[in-house]
Amino acid sequence: MSDDCVLLIDDGRLAALTLAAIQPTGTRFVVIEPNGTHPAQSRRSAMVQRHLDQLDLVTHELLPPPPAQITGPAYRLLDAYTLVLAAGAARTHGVSRILCPFHVGHDVEAIGEVVRQIDALTDLIRDCGSNDETGPSAGPPEGPSAGPAAGDVLIDVPLVDLTEADVIKLADDCDVPLDAFWPCEHGEPVPCGQCASCRTWREAFQSFGLPWPWPRQAALHAQPS
Repeated sequence: MSDDCVLLIDDGRLAALTLAAIQPTGTRFVVIEPNGTHPAQSRRSAMVQRHLDQLDLVTHELLPPPPAQITGPAYRLLDAYTLVLAAGAARTHGVSRILCPFHVGHDVEAIGEVVRQIDALTDLIRDCGSNDETGPSAGPPEGPSAGPAAGDVLIDVPLVDLTEADVIKLADDCDVPLDAFWPCEHGEPVPCGQCASCRTWREAFQSFGLPWPWPRQAALHAQPS
């Protein structure tokens, strides 16, 4: 596959579509969607479907959920399970670059931790790839043109030092629809506006003087009980 194709990890968040929007014109996307039992999983999946309509899509794959024995990420910040399976999919599709929409803000220590984790994961992916154990999506190479070796797969986190407010500003600059993501920890028909995640995103919108994209819900919660 040509160099204009990348693999995008999309979990229905604003950063994923924004990351796609800043890629060069003509970029094609293999989209990998994490799968799990999060209460908002169905809402996030609906947003992923909305994102797909705006991409030059090669294929979309829903990853298998983590095995029962995996109770959480193997690393403190990054989802190692998803990244290892994404690397397997990248090798299968001949893609050498994985776009991860992860961001931790301006915390220098957190950024450094992400970099260290990516280095460790790259080594893990290389070792797994040498044994053809990168995950269910991976397959043994069929020859020199079959795609990148595991060690050639780059995990790219270009938004890592952005806050939620920074992501909103970048999305707005790129004309990304600001309601094209799921900010809530719950799976109700509309974001609750009151959970920790909603509050963080609402404050980020307010910092730029932008309205909360779900105004009726915001008005509902603003009413006195």
